[in-house]
Amino acid sequence: MIGSQTVNYTMYLWTAHIFAATFLAQAAVAAVSALVLIGVRCRLPLRPPAVAH
Repeated sequence: MIGSQTVNYTMYLWTAHIFAATFLAQAAVAAVSALVLIGVRCRLPLRPPAVAH
């Protein structure tokens, strides 16, 4: 959803190279999402309790 809308909004920003702005915008979106993912911390799954035999 975000990718296709970014293309629609940025397609004609740089008329000399019609889709160059879309590639730059997608690279910016990817960089921002990478920065967000760097800050995400996942908890390790809990180990199931040991079963005595």
